[in-house]
Amino acid sequence: MVERENVLCAFVIFITGNLAQPLDDPCYNYTDLISHGGRSPRCPYLETDEKCDEFLTPSWFRVKVGEEFPQMTSHCPELYSCGAVYPIWLNGTHPAVEDDVVNRTTCLRYTDYCCDEMTYIQIKNCTDFFVYFLSKAPTCIGRCCFDSDVPCPTPAMTTASTTSTTVNSTAAVSMFSHSRLLACVLSVHAFLNV
Repeated sequence: MVERENVLCAFVIFITGNLAQPLDDPCYNYTDLISHGGRSPRCPYLETDEKCDEFLTPSWFRVKVGEEFPQMTSHCPELYSCGAVYPIWLNGTHPAVEDDVVNRTTCLRYTDYCCDEMTYIQIKNCTDFFVYFLSKAPTCIGRCCFDSDVPCPTPAMTTASTTSTTVNSTAAVSMFSHSRLLACVLSVHAFLNV
């Protein structure tokens, strides 16, 4: 009986270790930052609908516009674009999947010079989308830009739907992992008691 319990414990430890790893992976633990297209460099700043990333809590984000997951803009946008006065853009390249988490520089533009203030972020390529570890913008009316073909919002559209919705996938992954673990443990337990 002791041998069966040891086998069961070893199996549970092995399964638990394998299922717990994704919880640390930002591809499975992020917040959706919902945008209605206004973060695109094509979209002008609307004084009646001021947007700002000064209130972001440092965390992993996946940007979602409709059904697409745009990449952070990697070229210098014009002032008064991305729905903000001061656009923030990626001064570098996006990583490949095999690069894992990378450190990159972002630039805040508030003059004719493209990179008036630099900050640092982390990015991970999750195959179908990117996640970005973002912190609050250095100043209000500074906003991260993301390339998107979705039409720019109009003042009436943004007034009706400016609330950002956040969805944290940790709970779903955790619940899925625990239910799989329980099913495995019960299966092994039934097998060993046969």
